Amino acid sequence: MTRSSPDSTAQKQVATGSFWSGMSFIVTTIGNLAITVALVRLMSRTQYGGLATAMAAVSLVSVLSGFGLAQSSAQVASAHAAEHPTDGLDIAAATTLRLALLLALGMAVVSAVGLAVASAEGQLHGAVAAPLFVMLPIAVLSPISQACSGLLRATFRPVWLSVASILTTAVQGGLIGLLVVTGHRSATAVGTTRSIAFAVATLCLSGVTWQWWRNRLRVKASLIWRRVIAFSGAMLLTAAFTTAVAQLDVLILGL
Repeated sequence: MTRSSPDSTAQKQVATGSFWSGMSFIVTTIGNLAITVALVRLMSRTQYGGLATAMAAVSLVSVLSGFGLAQSSAQVASAHAAEHPTDGLDIAAATTLRLALLLALGMAVVSAVGLAVASAEGQLHGAVAAPLFVMLPIAVLSPISQACSGLLRATFRPVWLSVASILTTAVQGGLIGLLVVTGHRSATAVGTTRSIAFAVATLCLSGVTWQWWRNRLRVKASLIWRRVIAFSGAMLLTAAFTTAVAQLDVLILGL
């Protein structure tokens, strides 16, 4: 029986990852374009403007709450596993997942305070405020989604990243179709579909990550907080700058 060499295994993993990434990009690009065109045609100018502004704001807040974990978790997990073959991956994963849960909890508290203040001031029904608040769960779940995505990359499970991406587009498309049938075309309703679709995708990524994590060793060594936070901070600066530049025109025009 012939055994695959490490080089051939690595080449196969790269080829598989590239295939699924390309497939996901094509499907989600076409799906998102179709959804955008449908929303532009179905919603009024004021409704779509409020939705677009809220989406831009949520994208920026999600980048901040995610803390660069999508990139840092994959990089740190791979590097620490190479340095410590026995338990390096487990230590990196444990640190990343705990940090993601803390960030999600912190964002949930901030969101709850924001909702309470907005409700007290009577701002929950504004053209931008209403869709913004219904999409806040995206920012709350972003750390968990990013952490799971990075760990799945580090453990060579690219198919699930593509499944989650395609699932997001499919669920939102289906829900928007349901809104059209029922006659609900407000920015708040559409924003709710985005939150539901993102929650479903995050649940998918979390479930796959849990299936892998529950069979791992429970680490007793010190967690690598400093390394993960330092690398995440660097990734956050890059992602925040890129997202801010990309969404700045929408925010300025909308606000």
